[in-house]
Amino acid sequence: MTDFKSPTLLTGDSSRATFITTIKFTQQGIKSIDESTQRAAALKADGKKLGVKITDIYWTLGDHDGVLIFEAADDETATTLLLNLGAAENVHTTTCRAFTAAEMDTIVAKVHVEWEWTGRCRYLRWEASDRGNEESQSDMLTPVVGSKADGVHLVVPVPRAPKKSK
Repeated sequence: MTDFKSPTLLTGDSSRATFITTIKFTQQGIKSIDESTQRAAALKADGKKLGVKITDIYWTLGDHDGVLIFEAADDETATTLLLNLGAAENVHTTTCRAFTAAEMDTIVAKVHVEWEWTGRCRYLRWEASDRGNEESQSDMLTPVVGSKADGVHLVVPVPRAPKKSK
């Protein structure tokens, strides 16, 4: 088990959502790379005006040129910040919502059905079938139980009956 001791993860405001954004420089961003830290400072100021707390900005090596970690009250506020950032045309971004361990515990507690793996699989292949009604004359794909030798397209685990929720 990993022991997460990042101050950002431990001190986050629980009423705010955490977002992690990867950044890639555009050609324009590379040409003006010497202004990158000033643009980061301006982003922090813009974020503050929107009520966004930018907790960390890192310049990185590898597939991405940087990582931005921030907290916002909602998805709309986060999107506003990122659209403002993208409008300057210096970076391309990819963002995901991040959850703390406490947030994940809350989410997982809402999962009602528990499945137990039986060790068996059902093999499905897809066949076109006519629905046979007058409203729709189009064919649709339907799953058909097959075997491994049938040219399987999808393997579906066969679960045991759900456990009773407490």
